[in-house]
Formats: sequence, structure tokens, C-alpha cells
Amino acid sequence: AVVSTQSTGITFNFIDCTKRMLLSNNESAFIQACLEEGKRIDGRRVHDIRDIKITFPTELGTTEIMLGQTRALAVVSSEIVRPRQERPTEGFFVFNVHITSMSQQSVERNTAYSSYLSSIIESGIKDSRAVDEEALCIVAGEKVWSIRTDIHILDDGGNIIDCAFIGCIAALLHFRRPDINIVGDDVTIYSPSEREPVPLSIHHVPISTTFGFFGKDKLIVDPTSKEEVVVNGTMTITTNVHSEIC
Repeated sequence: AVVSTQSTGITFNFIDCTKRMLLSNNESAFIQACLEEGKRIDGRRVHDIRDIKITFPTELGTTEIMLGQTRALAVVSSEIVRPRQERPTEGFFVFNVHITSMSQQSVERNTAYSSYLSSIIESGIKDSRAVDEEALCIVAGEKVWSIRTDIHILDDGGNIIDCAFIGCIAALLHFRRPDINIVGDDVTIYSPSEREPVPLSIHHVPISTTFGFFGKDKLIVDPTSKEEVVVNGTMTITTNVHSEIC
């Protein structure tokens, strides 16, 4: 299990000690010794992140993200639903993380961890007001858009949180919903061949950065799966382009 505490824009994650079973004592000691000397087994400095590669297939709202050896696929879809009674003019943004059988994730491949990752992404995007739920209203109290983002973890090379977060926000920026026409309570949905699809209303682009703590007062950025085993815990901070905590 992973225990976490959250405040605005900051999440502290305490890694379950059972993950230490994934490394031998000698390998764990070697990685810790390297970190103490400011070195990392993949050649990075302690404050360096791995290379990021984002691929946009032809389908709008589908994004493949690679953060080093960690790989995820984000897919955005939309449907028209009824709004909540207490919020008749607001639509929905729904985020779901799925740890697939293709992933190298072992100890934490379970529903609880997937839900935990989903909550971090939802908090970082919705609580920071990066997205506008009122812009999803079609007919107040009757029809709103529900925007669903599914993030599939394909390979776990460490720091799933940042990989999934970047893939999610990239997919939302890439997505286009169908254009509509409203006459009274009648809603006409147009196909992409009839009318150009409409981008989502996104106010700013939050980005998450995860740090790993080791030793008494040292940290690294973007820990790998092996580094996650030896660190004492991690902290994820969500910021905008102005370096402000969301």
C-alpha cells in the first residue's frame, strides 16, 4: 500500500517497505551509496529528469507519453449526460488510471493504487482550476458534457505519477469534442466532417514534479523504479508555467 497526505498542490507519498523485496541487499546498498555521492545509476544528476517523449496518433485526444522507461497511453472521450442536481450548470471531468498487465509494476498493481493515482491527477487538474466545468454545460439542469480520461500504464520504469499526469494534460489539450447546435431542448451533434470539433476550455497547464527523499535531508528528482525502492518517500508538487504551486 501507499500512504499519502495532500495539501494544495503538494502530495507526500510514503512507500510501503514491501517494495524493498524487489532489490537485493547489495543492489540496494549500491544505489544508496551512489545517491549519497550525488550520482545515479542511469547517469543523471540528482536534479535531472529523464527524457520526455510525447506522441500524438491520428485520433484526437489520444496521447502516448514516455518518461525514460515509463510509458503510458492517455485516451480522452466524451458523452452527454445529466448534471448533478446541486450543480445544474457544471459538466464532468473524470480521470481513471489503469495499471495494465503489460506494465512491469508488481507489488502495487491493484485497484487501490490505481485509484490513488487517479485522485492525484484529479486534484492537480480540477482543484487547480485548470479546467472549466461550467463550459461543459449544454442545457442547464438537463444536458452537460462528461469528459473522461483513461490513462493506461504500459511500462513502469518509475515515477508513474508524473508520466500519467503529463500524458493526461497533453491528451486533454489535444482532444476536441463534437460541435453542437441547440434549439430549445433539442441538441444536434455534428460529426467532424460536418463541423470542426471544439477544443476544451483549459485555463492553464499544470505540471507535476516528483521528488524522492533519501538520507537525512537529500532528494532526487524523477526517481526510477529501483530508486523508488531505496528512498524514504516521495513528494509530488503541481505547478503552473509561472512556477506557482497549484
